[in-house]
Amino acid sequence: MAGSIYTVQELMYALVTELECPTWEELHCLDDLQADEQAELSEFWSLVPQARRLRVAVACQELAQDHSAFRGGALFRFLADDADPQVRTAAMVGLGLDPDLASLEVLLARAEVETDDWVRLAAAETLGRFLLAGELKSWPKGMQTAAAARLMDWSAEDASELVAVTLANLGFCGLEEVRATLAANLLSDWEVRREAALVGIANSTDRSWEPVVLGIWREDPDLDVRAAALCAAGRLGLQGFLDICLNVVEFEEEPKLRLGAIAALGDLGGAVAWRALAYAGGSTDEEQRLAVEKALERLESDTDPSGSVFS
Repeated sequence: MAGSIYTVQELMYALVTELECPTWEELHCLDDLQADEQAELSEFWSLVPQARRLRVAVACQELAQDHSAFRGGALFRFLADDADPQVRTAAMVGLGLDPDLASLEVLLARAEVETDDWVRLAAAETLGRFLLAGELKSWPKGMQTAAAARLMDWSAEDASELVAVTLANLGFCGLEEVRATLAANLLSDWEVRREAALVGIANSTDRSWEPVVLGIWREDPDLDVRAAALCAAGRLGLQGFLDICLNVVEFEEEPKLRLGAIAALGDLGGAVAWRALAYAGGSTDEEQRLAVEKALERLESDTDPSGSVFS
């Protein structure tokens, strides 16, 4: 990326006075802020009109998504305490684009006091990214524990989107208390919790959940939850579900269950799954055909060393 046409101080002055819609060339000076630059930013930021602050936050978030050279961690840590919840939401997303311990610490501190549902939802999604990165980079267990504890706290609330995201992301953490939380939510009267817990179980990659997933498939009264059980079985690679999914694809009349089985077959793989998906792809139902296409893409990408697409 080319250098910025502004210094931080010049950019802040322009934002206060006249700059309505900054471009990435103008915002590039906010990349990887140094201590003296953060001080300049703090001095001017409260004077920038709210609408322009939001444009800067969103533009920097998009810049970080589109340009790997733009780090922005220091900027997003600064924006995490902005008075505008929309700015904080953009900051939560930005913090997850280049995860590091400093950003995780800021995210957890902000999560302790955050009351806005949209900001918390964005923070929960980002915490899932941090949990994955933590496993890959061998971050201290205490940081993963703190992230998991925040997700478990939020999973107890009543907002359906927050419940779905938190339980799904808890699956990325292998702590025993997380397993207990997922198991407890499978017993909930609210189908949203049961379905989200199954997504978390799928994310855990722990095949010891097989008897639990099988029990949900057989006994749960909700079609979405049963479909989620099939998806989880596929994600976990539970080959004992192969015959179940084949029968669902061929004989089941309920579309939700067929879609769940199709998704699972794409993950389970093998020549038999391939033939079943080819059969399902002949449907006139557009949603089913799209599901088959996605499943085949996953199946085709799962190659063995010989180059075969079949396991």
